[in-house]
Amino acid sequence: MKKNRLIIILGILVLFHLFWGGYSSMTPYILSRRITTLSLIAIVSVLTSLSTLSFQTITQNRLLSPAIMGFDQIYLLIQTTMIVIGIRQSSTAQILLSVFIMVSVMMSLYHYILVKKEESIYILLLLGMILTTFASSLTQALEMILDPNEFSIVQDRAFASINSYHAKSLLVLSVIAILGLWVLYRLKKYMSVLVLGDDLAANLGVNVDKVKRYALYGIALCTSVSTALIGPISFLGLLSVNIARQHVKSERFTDVGKNSVLMSMILLLGTQVIFERVMNFNSSLTVVLNFCGGLYFFYLIMKERFND
Repeated sequence: MKKNRLIIILGILVLFHLFWGGYSSMTPYILSRRITTLSLIAIVSVLTSLSTLSFQTITQNRLLSPAIMGFDQIYLLIQTTMIVIGIRQSSTAQILLSVFIMVSVMMSLYHYILVKKEESIYILLLLGMILTTFASSLTQALEMILDPNEFSIVQDRAFASINSYHAKSLLVLSVIAILGLWVLYRLKKYMSVLVLGDDLAANLGVNVDKVKRYALYGIALCTSVSTALIGPISFLGLLSVNIARQHVKSERFTDVGKNSVLMSMILLLGTQVIFERVMNFNSSLTVVLNFCGGLYFFYLIMKERFND
């Protein structure tokens, strides 16, 4: 599928999303709400797809996403802890605190393992999996002391939702997101070389360790903001990047990245349209995406197995 076709499909979905029910029957509030939702989808799509593509590039594994480092579980642990101490309502300060904690934990881990200890990135992935399990277990332990009303709030935040974003924090989070994207943009020429492997990249003059370390910083910023905006959405990046790779002949980071962003917007906007207009909010955005992502992930594993 070429990029022009992706743009046409995305354009049709955008028109369908904006003008469902007829333009004359919509109030300015409804139209502005839909435009804001569309902007949020664009932001999340760019952050998720580019951070996942960068993560797969530095790990040289197409079956991984930044979620393996524990972003989703740390986010849920923070939200559960907030409710335990009595903070139920979302606020700009709470959301920024969540982003700060996620970024701080991840950057500290990156710095300690890759700089202080000079260990392999695979050790970092292993510690990320351990951190994910630890955060998940601690979250479940805290949930045991919640009353039913508080538990329902935690469960609601455990699922991604485009409609429950906090508008007042959007501008500040966008600034943080731009910083993360700027870091990844500065590294794009090195990312295309890293696809060849660490040894070849080093022979071509790339400081592999430095590029990977700064790429992880950018990934931490982008993934934290994306998670704070709409909640955990693990499979979106995995789906968009791998589907884009199958239809892009080039291995250049920019080529795959552009198609990944378009595919991510199509997947997220299409799922949102189905969730709102077909299912009438009777399901969850995360459930639909994770179901499709789980099937596709299983397909990728089986494909790799048979190719070997």
